[in-house]
Amino acid sequence: MVTRIFLIFFFSLCFLFSNEETITLSSEEMTKLVQKIEKLQKQLEKMSDENSSLWFMLDELDKSNIANPEYFKHIAAAMEKIRKSKLMVIKDVGEA
Repeated sequence: MVTRIFLIFFFSLCFLFSNEETITLSSEEMTKLVQKIEKLQKQLEKMSDENSSLWFMLDELDKSNIANPEYFKHIAAAMEKIRKSKLMVIKDVGEA
């Protein structure tokens, strides 16, 4: 979203300055435009960081999915070890 806004803003400025007529901006208008560009750049950086964090989270969720065949074999092996060790425990008399 911010990228689109920034691109629209940028191309609007390019279009304005590409005309043969010279457009003069007051220092106040120029300052506002620079501030707006800086604000949009900060938002873009923030959204890019959030995007990479979300991709990392999705990757972690995929790895934590025990139904995933790639990881299920490790979980099944661990469960088998636990089952065997549970069978080897000596039970008190009278327990089945």
